[in-house]
Amino acid sequence: MVAAKAEPAVRQVTWAYKATLVVPAPVVQPRALNKLVKQADAHAAAGRIPKDRQSRLKWVLQEVAQNVNRYLKPGNQPRLRQALTHETCTGWWLTPQGHLVTAARCAAGKSEAAVKPAFSGKDLAPFVRADTKEMLAAFAKHAQVDDGMAKLAEEVFTLFHTRHLQVKRRAEASYLGTFEEFLKGDAARLSLVARGQEWPGRDVAVLKLKGARNLPTLPLGLDGDVRTGDLLFASSHPRPLSDSALLDAASRRRPLLTEGGYTSRRVSTAGVPYLVTQIPAYRGSEGAPVLDERGRVVGLVATVVQDARIGARSEITTLALPVGLLREHLTAAGVRPVTSETTRVYERALADFYAGRYRAALPKFRKVLALHPAHPYVRDYIQQATAKSKRGSDA
Repeated sequence: MVAAKAEPAVRQVTWAYKATLVVPAPVVQPRALNKLVKQADAHAAAGRIPKDRQSRLKWVLQEVAQNVNRYLKPGNQPRLRQALTHETCTGWWLTPQGHLVTAARCAAGKSEAAVKPAFSGKDLAPFVRADTKEMLAAFAKHAQVDDGMAKLAEEVFTLFHTRHLQVKRRAEASYLGTFEEFLKGDAARLSLVARGQEWPGRDVAVLKLKGARNLPTLPLGLDGDVRTGDLLFASSHPRPLSDSALLDAASRRRPLLTEGGYTSRRVSTAGVPYLVTQIPAYRGSEGAPVLDERGRVVGLVATVVQDARIGARSEITTLALPVGLLREHLTAAGVRPVTSETTRVYERALADFYAGRYRAALPKFRKVLALHPAHPYVRDYIQQATAKSKRGSDA
């Protein structure tokens, strides 16, 4: 029943960030580089490195990579590139009028420093390739260019561009739906009501869908509703499933319910207490409601703990912001949780349905449909209840 109650209120959220990337052309510092070349010659003469030109040039590249800014400077002719990056999180309706709770990472307000790493991969690759090609063409006049030399040159320019990249003319916003729906123009824009700080801060944000009414909602619990050892649940939209091209669109839109024990409390380096749980969570689960066995929200998925030894995500250690801190955030934002009439009627219908009282459930499900015609699951329940009732399966 936890999944059936929670799913209608749980949605995927996409944060999109458009920017103009300013990528300066690298200019070699001839005096510093010539000095480095002479050092390579001296090392070769002393037998510290091989004497062939290829080995000497590789040594030069290795030294340049150790201190890129000493040997390369940004030129006066910047190169521009339009770029788009995004995050996806899980959100859930707090009020029937469209207040949605999610993680801070999927809300507007990120600094340039926080966004730059998202552009340091594929968006810089064309500039890295072009500059590498130019450098290797110059080296080819003096030595045979091999894969090792090419790899070192790519490392040099990746470091250079990552350090000197500027993000300009940025525009960001949050949307209700998947990134695919955003690209098609089918995702509704969400306005920002309040934003906390990303992990390790108070990782929560409140967004608003304009013109919404009668949306299904989730009720808030209290910090005292759960104790160490209790079983908890999370309803989320993990990216490995929601982005899979091997699943049909309807099934990708349905949340995934995972469960695990509440093991302890820990305090982040920002001084924020978090629940430590064994709920499996994945990229895209951030912002998901953590629920007790009665379906009340007792926390908010913030982050999945990484293994410091290998940098991998541990899928059974998930940290959740306690509901008490969420309530403080809502109060400061002037937002009051409201259980919608849609949810009240829907839960009464579910109680009848799962008790086998299909005829009693049908008028309630139909009322839910009248209140909220876009309800994602009520039509399926009406179809099932009608069929079971006709077969005489009522309790």
